Amino acid sequence: MKKYSIVSIVILIIMLIIGFTILNTFKPKKEINSISLLEYGYGDGRMINGDVLYKLECDDKCLLFSKLEKYSDDEVFTTEISKDDYSKILKTLQDNNVSSWDGFNKSNKHVLDGTSYHFKVVTNDNVTVFASGYMKYPKHFKETINKILDIFDKANDKIFFKLLDHDNYKNFNIDNITKVIDDFYGEGGVDTKEYTNKKDIENLYQRFNQYELGIETKMSCEDNTHIYKFIMNNGKEYIIEEECNMIVLNNKRYIPRYIKK
Repeated sequence: MKKYSIVSIVILIIMLIIGFTILNTFKPKKEINSISLLEYGYGDGRMINGDVLYKLECDDKCLLFSKLEKYSDDEVFTTEISKDDYSKILKTLQDNNVSSWDGFNKSNKHVLDGTSYHFKVVTNDNVTVFASGYMKYPKHFKETINKILDIFDKANDKIFFKLLDHDNYKNFNIDNITKVIDDFYGEGGVDTKEYTNKKDIENLYQRFNQYELGIETKMSCEDNTHIYKFIMNNGKEYIIEEECNMIVLNNKRYIPRYIKK
């Protein structure tokens, strides 16, 4: 190859590099000045109904749709996000330069049982920022997501209610419980236990007193069912039914969670 040809190729490469640099330098920067849609989802695929998805849609008001762990895809919590919380979320996106996340897509191939995720923001003027990955994250990702999820979780907290605040258990007082009968239905038939020791009754009561219930679930389970019959000193009976990992009230099933301390 002649000397002038090599020089020409080198010059062309340099010009291309300069051109790309100029384009990237002066390319309009995406700005998140509003939120029309914010979506964040993650999961590892190792557990049935283990995926989690939060979707915030804002128009005249902001509605949060949450598909939480253990719930199926069509069992979604819906709650409203206040204007104040909307402003906090928007500020969090801006303060952490989330617009720079756009196009991020990296994976840590050395982690076998990790978590994949996706994150998307669309503004009112159709600016879109999208990032995804597997055990690799853009700058300030975790602290940003934690702040947003803290707002989402507090909004969803309003949907939950304490098990022992349910209408079925009005006047259900631990001081009046004299005996608990636990009928366990498993593969071997029915196994019945009676609790008359006050300490055992208190422990059982406190466990149920820490349970909160959210939306009804369509899941069902025919095995491993406990039916607890709380016998009061006036002879009245209260029943709490546990079906696998669910609480059954009036033939409706709920996935319990422990109250956050």
